[in-house]
Amino acid sequence: MVDLTKRVLTYRNRFLNPSSIEGLETALAWGRWKIINGEAQAYADPNWGPEKTPFRFGNDGLQIVCRQTPTILSDTNMPYTSGALTSRKSFLQQYGYFEILAKLPRAGGAFPAFWLLPFDWSALHAMFPDEHVLSEIDIMEAVKDVHRGIYYVHAHFRDGNKKLGKRGKAIKTGANLIDEYHRYGLEWNKDYLIFYFDRQEVFRVDTPSDMHDKRYWILNYATGSGWSGNPVAADYPDTFDVKDVLVYSGVDDRSATPIQEGPRPVILPPNPVPTTTVAPAPMTDGDETDPVVIRLTQSQLDRLIARLTQ
Repeated sequence: MVDLTKRVLTYRNRFLNPSSIEGLETALAWGRWKIINGEAQAYADPNWGPEKTPFRFGNDGLQIVCRQTPTILSDTNMPYTSGALTSRKSFLQQYGYFEILAKLPRAGGAFPAFWLLPFDWSALHAMFPDEHVLSEIDIMEAVKDVHRGIYYVHAHFRDGNKKLGKRGKAIKTGANLIDEYHRYGLEWNKDYLIFYFDRQEVFRVDTPSDMHDKRYWILNYATGSGWSGNPVAADYPDTFDVKDVLVYSGVDDRSATPIQEGPRPVILPPNPVPTTTVAPAPMTDGDETDPVVIRLTQSQLDRLIARLTQ
């Protein structure tokens, strides 16, 4: 069992509404259109509009939707569109405990993942252009045997002889990974990579020499690779459901900065608009401060109420 009592919670995202992905990138570092592993999807940008976004939000968190490419996006030349989120430009951390709470996709060809990469992967790729897998920690990957309660963990690394190495394991959980939420975690420290399922250790390896840098997390729903098999068109649209992303510091890391959970501040518009007025509570005797009136648009008020009632 992983012990979180001597750690600081440094990142959390429960994906309750669209603002929860502000600051996250919605494509992988090598670009939205670059195809790797023989995959069949393009990663859609939520800013393209409601008919094209791959993300849904609600009380149960995030759904990453993989679907056959809508006609409106036919110029992507990819048969499927899906979603990816990364913290590359907003959150990086060296060592600690990384975890998601998720239900995995059921569709044929599905290839969901939760993984870590170093910020500057491009420098390594320039040195070894023929190999796209460089210094990668896969906390969870799932393919066609997910229906039997199996997922995979891997560490891809470069050894001292500049050869690509890999350590990993098929994790046979005996659980229903598709219809039930489960926790997929990693304890990463200077000595070991320790992988967890529902906070129970399932695999560990020595920390490779090239994995002592700051890293960012990635969530993505790929489909159609040599490993996962071709997509089964009748199974789509399909979703990868993520209720929580949690990151803790290393044990007794006193340099870690704790997060402050709570709603984001309301940003008022610069120009007068039709408003709803929220009046303050009546002041008690002896209160010499002036009353404050916050003016909100209806949409801002709705968002504020939703946040305060979470």
